[in-house]
Amino acid sequence: MLKTTLKCASILTIIAMFIGLAGCILNPKDDQVPPAKPKYVYLDLTRKDDPIKNLVTAYQEHNIAPIEKLLHSLYIWRNQEQDVAKGLQESYSLTEEISSTRNLFLAADKRSEPSKYVEKLELTIEDGSWQPVYEFLGNPCDDCWQTTREYFITLLVDGGENTVYGNDLVQFTVVPVMEGGKKLYKIGRADDVQKSTGL
Repeated sequence: MLKTTLKCASILTIIAMFIGLAGCILNPKDDQVPPAKPKYVYLDLTRKDDPIKNLVTAYQEHNIAPIEKLLHSLYIWRNQEQDVAKGLQESYSLTEEISSTRNLFLAADKRSEPSKYVEKLELTIEDGSWQPVYEFLGNPCDDCWQTTREYFITLLVDGGENTVYGNDLVQFTVVPVMEGGKKLYKIGRADDVQKSTGL
């Protein structure tokens, strides 16, 4: 029986592990053909919950394209203070988020250096309520909304011998944008928030 160790980490701590892997992960073998995947359904981003639901679906499919569509052009991720104190950046830009998540998906699809394979990748984000917010990045916003959701993320790494698990809160701010004559909601900001210990 394989020894399993449980490592706790925030969602972006986990994803940040893959930022530096572009050199090895973005060179998949040409002769590898990924197995057929089931059909995944993405929502049209016309409702506030759509980008969050699409984010979870994109993790199920390991597909970066829907994530590129659901993030606002000024998107920013803010790390927990305790993670920053441990050496993580205070925040990640849209470009950094896309790059690290793409690398994570490639590792989960076994299209990376074998030592970087992710044997299992699961993300769950719980439902939650919305509250209006009246500015985004210091500018007035008529139809911006905020929600705080509990998330669970699990990765099996090191050939399945180690489990990396994250369970905290993420506060999403969604921002309306006009595209193709439609108002779409996109994630403009996400803040990783430590769960209260109840003490």
